[in-house]
Amino acid sequence: MKIFNILFFGLLIISNSSIGDEYPIITEKMLNSGYNKLELQYDPQLPLITPYPENKELVYPLIEKAKKNNNSNDSYLIASIFFVGCTNLKYKITHESDKNQCELSRNFLKKTLALNPKHGAALFYQAVIF
Repeated sequence: MKIFNILFFGLLIISNSSIGDEYPIITEKMLNSGYNKLELQYDPQLPLITPYPENKELVYPLIEKAKKNNNSNDSYLIASIFFVGCTNLKYKITHESDKNQCELSRNFLKKTLALNPKHGAALFYQAVIF
């Protein structure tokens, strides 16, 4: 019974955490690929300027950083991480976390273009995907 109580309250805390409500689920798949070939064609220096995070725990602080500052590359990094599932046009987005993921990506793409209207990779994804 004690184990059940610990598990129950642990799940309750996790389900009520602000991170889970505010941001979509981050998977290792989102981070494994890094920037794709198309993104690197537009800006080969992108991994040096704003490298992909090494693990998913580092993504949340990067989101907060991109929200607070006016750096187009920081905003684009978050958009790039979260549009992994949004770029597959054959995949129908039905899960709420996937919808949140694509919405977060879309918002950071818009911010990227507001800060730098000539950001090549952001222009491409904004036009083709969204």
